[in-house]
Order: sequence, then structure tokens, then C-alpha cells
Amino acid sequence: KYDSRYPSTAKKYSELEEIDAADTTFPPAPPDELVPFYTLAGSIPIFPREVKNSVYLDAIEKKLIWTTENKLVWTTEDIRTQMLLLKRGQLTGTYGIPETNKVRDFILNKMSLYGKSVLVIGSENPWLEVAALLAGAAKITTLDYVKIESLHPKIDAYTPSAFRAAYLDGRLGTTSTNTFDVILSHSSLQHSGLGRYGDALNPWGDDVLSSLARAWCVTKDGGEMMLGLPTCSKSRYPSTAKKYSELEEIDAADTTFPPAPPDELVPFYTLAGSIPIFPREVKNSVYLDAIEKKLIWTTENKLVWTTEDIRTQMLLLKRGQLTGTYGIPETNKVRDFILNKMSLYGKSVLVIGSENPWLEVAALLAGAAKITTLDYVKIESLHPKIDAYTPSAFRAAYLDGRLGTTSTNTFDVILSHSSLQHSGLGRYGDALNPWGDVLSLARAWCVTKDGGEMMLGLPTCSKDNVLWNIHRCYGPLRWPLITMNWVKIDGEDYSYEADGIGSAIGVLHAFKKVS
Repeated sequence: KYDSRYPSTAKKYSELEEIDAADTTFPPAPPDELVPFYTLAGSIPIFPREVKNSVYLDAIEKKLIWTTENKLVWTTEDIRTQMLLLKRGQLTGTYGIPETNKVRDFILNKMSLYGKSVLVIGSENPWLEVAALLAGAAKITTLDYVKIESLHPKIDAYTPSAFRAAYLDGRLGTTSTNTFDVILSHSSLQHSGLGRYGDALNPWGDDVLSSLARAWCVTKDGGEMMLGLPTCSKSRYPSTAKKYSELEEIDAADTTFPPAPPDELVPFYTLAGSIPIFPREVKNSVYLDAIEKKLIWTTENKLVWTTEDIRTQMLLLKRGQLTGTYGIPETNKVRDFILNKMSLYGKSVLVIGSENPWLEVAALLAGAAKITTLDYVKIESLHPKIDAYTPSAFRAAYLDGRLGTTSTNTFDVILSHSSLQHSGLGRYGDALNPWGDVLSLARAWCVTKDGGEMMLGLPTCSKDNVLWNIHRCYGPLRWPLITMNWVKIDGEDYSYEADGIGSAIGVLHAFKKVS
């Protein structure tokens, strides 16, 4: 049993050598099977350029700083000299004097480093380390592919393998907690997973399976980060929301129902081998599960929710007698969570995945002003406070500015229970996508107002696993992954209690959007 997500996830990232795996083939283009992941299903173009071959030794080859044999050596005197130049505004650093001064001023004015432990990611030249010292950092740890020997008493340097070993030995950052107070990275992570430095190809090298995800795991709660990346013209928020709404691939169909994921996708479903896949009898539900089971009122090939039906369910829910989709005890548990942990009164709510409108009824009971349901099943709602959309209709409504609070085209609250674990496994006739659950929640993030809330319920296990093609079970690896850019606000631990394959408990948590 894991007490919380943080130590176990950090330990897993520290054990994963695949994050820093080497490959010196330097392919001129990504292989076809990885292109959809590098491009986010075609939304990001790839432009070929002359292939670079730096093999982690760029700094040494360019002799940017002091070298001894095949390693960099940072002496105390050299660091002092760079500190003097940085104070005077004359330090060249890696990217020139103007950029070095800009970063120096950012660290001094926007960050709080005094007396703290700092992790620097990617450092051919110790200009960031010098800036951290200037800001009063007590201890600095550098993580780089290049082997560096630091002779300065306040700076340690690690290669990835040495960093992993140091974490597992409890020797990093503030050693009492094995965490860092602050992360600094500038113009480094954009290279991860592209193979330029002899690293293995990984479409998620900069993000999900990356130094940044690992850094998050070894940063204390409430720690800070400065991140510098090459950035293109458009602001991420409106364009990302619009892009997600245009991406039909997120909800693409495929009715082949494969008995197992293809070999080229296995590393992504398993997070580089860290999550096992257990085969089960393949399910074939094709988005029509609700209609086939006649869970609720149907007309032809769509579900119909009448005002009277909703009122009847509301009365049953108040009495604690509503069966819902998962039985009376689970329905009452979710009802109480929404009433006690969430704030829905007068707000616009998005419900993700709803064969039966029990979540919608709970939202009405909590005083929601307007509810929007997103489901693969075609639903006709006759209730004045409930709209229902298929994915294609949802995309069109967003692009027309008709969602949620229409003045902002966003929602105040997201509700989802036992739905996203199926996304991308093909059970419901959806196309295989190892990141289907992550992308579905990313789209919800995009259409949630800043500071909006979310209730998320998922099957939870002591160890992550995938029961193919039934569902994922979320443990200390995938719970943090799917909730990127959300912060948990319910004060509850992640309850990784269910042991054994096929054993899971439904766990609910409340989150707040982080922008």
C-alpha cells in the first residue's frame, strides 16, 4: 500500500532508465508509428532540418568551459569569476549577454531562492548555477547528460544514472525530504526525445516521460520552477482549446476490437514497461451500451431524458434510493461528495460520460444552473437545464461559442465518474490511443474557466495496470499523469488500497484548475 502518490511516483521515475535511454542512430525523421504522438494527432507540424549529432558531448566539443579529458570541471575560482561577470552584466553564458542578464533578473525578481535547494536541468555552462548562487541558494544540484565534476562546495552535478542512484539513496536536495525547493531549466527540455543528443526517440520526452515529470516528483509541495523554452507566436490557451475542439482524432472510431495492443503502442500504454497489461475477454460495446442494456428511456437509436424522468430521479436521489449506474451505495457516496466537497450552486457544469443521468441529477440537486453532458451515445435531453452532445456536436458548439457560460465559452465545474479509464482502449469502438484518457481530460481543462473545479472518479489500485480492453486501473503512476495541470483540493490521500489484478475501488477526488 502506498500512502500517497508522491514518494511512489518519484521512486518509479527514479528507477526508469528508459527516460534517459540512448540511441545513436540519429534517424532523419520520426518513424511513421510515432508521428501521431509527436504531432498530437496532426495538430503540430514537423519540419525536417539537417540532422544534428551531438551525443551529449556538445559542451566538451565546443569547449564552452573548462574540460579535463572527457568531463567538464567547474572549479571554485571559475565559478567566482563567472559570478563577478554576472553581477556586472558581462557574463556571456550559453546564449549571450542579453539573454543571460534577462534570466538573471527574472531569477532575482520573480523567484525566491535564498537559503533553498535548487535543481538545475540541463547545463553545459554553469551560468544558471551562478545565477542561483547570486540569488542566495544554499545548495545546487545540476542534472545533465554530460559528465561534470564540480569542485564548488555548493554545487553537485549528476548524470541521469547517478541522479537516480542519489535519489534512491536519499541524497538529493534537502536530504531530510529528498526533494528540492526550486527547479531551474532554460532552453533544455525542448530537445528531449528527439534524438539529437543520442537519446532514444520519445514523443513525450519533454513532458510525460521526461526530466520535467521526474523533477515534479522530487520537488517539495508548493515548490517553484523557472522554465524557459523556445516559444512560437500564439498564446497556448485559446489556440489549444480551439485545436482540441478541432481534433476529431481524439474521438476517432475503430471497430476492429483488437485482442491486444499492437507492439508499437505497448511502450506507451505501459509507460515504458512500468505498467503491466493483463488480457481479458475483449469487450465490444460500440458506444451503444446504454441503449442495448435499456438502462434508461430510449427512442430508436438515441436516449431520451424527459423532464419528468429527471424529476423522478431527483426524488429518489434525495431519499438515497437512486440506483444510478453503479448501485445505490456508490450513487449516495458521489451525491454526498458533490454536496460536501464541491461548489456547484448557480454554476455551469460539464459531465463527461453519462449513460444514465445520475450525475446530472446530483448536479441539479447541488444547485447547478446549467449542465452539459458529453457522451458517445446520442442523447436528447428535454430538461431545460441539461444539454447533451456527442463529441462532434461538442466540438461544433465550442467553435460556435455555445458552451457552458456562453460569455466565456467555458465551464465552472467538471464532473466525471468511472468514464475516462476506458478512453483509447477500443472497448467502445474508439480508436486505440495510449493517451486517450489524458487527451480527454486535457480537452476538459481547456474548456474550464481559470480556477474551475473538477470531481474525478476512477478505478484505483495499489499498482497501475491495464485490463485489456476493459479499463485502466489508476495507481501512483497514472493518477498524477491524468491530472496534470490540476491541483487536488479535497485534502484526501490517494487511496491505493485495492490489491490484486482485477481488484479496484472507485476513488473520488476534487481538483482545481491550474493555469
